[in-house]
Amino acid sequence: MPRVSLRSAMLCILLTVLALASVDIEAAGARSSARAAFISDTNHARDNHARRDYRVRDSLMDVAQRWANWMAAHHTLRHNPYLSSQVRNWQSLGENVGMGGSESAIQRAFMNSYSHRDNILSRQFRQVGIGTARSSDGRLYVDEVFREPRS
Repeated sequence: MPRVSLRSAMLCILLTVLALASVDIEAAGARSSARAAFISDTNHARDNHARRDYRVRDSLMDVAQRWANWMAAHHTLRHNPYLSSQVRNWQSLGENVGMGGSESAIQRAFMNSYSHRDNILSRQFRQVGIGTARSSDGRLYVDEVFREPRS
C-alpha cells in the first residue's frame, strides 16, 4: 500500500472541502436567481395593473425560504400551517405556494389562477418575501408570503 504524506492528505481534504463549498454556493446562487426572478415578475405584474411594487422584507424572505426548503425536501406542495405564528406584526397575511420546472412556468400558473393572481395584485398587502428550493428530482418549489403590517 502506498504511503500518503501528511501534506498530500491535507491537500486532498482541502480540495474536497472546496468542492463541497462550491456546490453549496452554486445552489445558493441558483436559489437567489429564482427568488429575484419571482420578485421581479411579481412587481412587473403589479406595475402593469397600476399597483405599487411590493417591498421585500428579510423576515418574510426567511419564513418563505424555510417553507420552500421544507416542501422541496418532502416533495410536497402545501401551505405553511404555521405561517400566522411565524410571521410577526401583521394585520393581513397571504401565501402562494407553487411547484414546477421553472420560475417562468410557475409564475404563469400563478397569474392564470384567480386566487394566486389575487395575492400578487392585491391592494391589501404591501410587503412580500419569496423563497425557492429545488427538490432532489429537480422540481422548483416556491413560497410567496404577503403581508400588510400592523400600523
